[in-house]
Amino acid sequence: MSYLYQKREEGGNLSFSLRLLIEFRMQRIHLKRTSRILAGHLWIFSNELAASPKDYEPGSLVEVYDNRDGFLGIGYINPHSLIAVRLLTREREEVGPDFIRRRVKDALEYRKEIVSGKDSFRVIFSEGDFLPGLIVDKYDSCLVIQFLTMGIERMGEMILNVLDEIFAPSVMV
Repeated sequence: MSYLYQKREEGGNLSFSLRLLIEFRMQRIHLKRTSRILAGHLWIFSNELAASPKDYEPGSLVEVYDNRDGFLGIGYINPHSLIAVRLLTREREEVGPDFIRRRVKDALEYRKEIVSGKDSFRVIFSEGDFLPGLIVDKYDSCLVIQFLTMGIERMGEMILNVLDEIFAPSVMV
């Protein structure tokens, strides 16, 4: 598979990171209630938002703030769901190939401790691995991937490229 986020060559297409910044214009969203998020939850329900999310593009990345403009994290939004925002990180960081690669590698290292010697196991457990909406199962040299949310779907090509780089599977389904 080709990697969209490889360094831009002279006269080539935009790099993936630049495409990501253009495609996923980071907007701000404010919460009127923060207790659940501050307690560690990754989901923000629509009734916790200070304003209606209807003008946001489904799956777009948003910076999340409290009502005093304190940064709470970055997630993706879906105005058509009761779970309006799913947090990806509580840090100010670029959500790009390096971010996904780090999350996948962290999950893989953890699974290796639990299922050592096995060649079939669940690599990514969605929110459990801080990639809400993504499930990845490994069966020998085959990866079975589920994109369960619009935000993960929009990052799909990047996710597939990172998974291909890490696992070099014979097939991805």
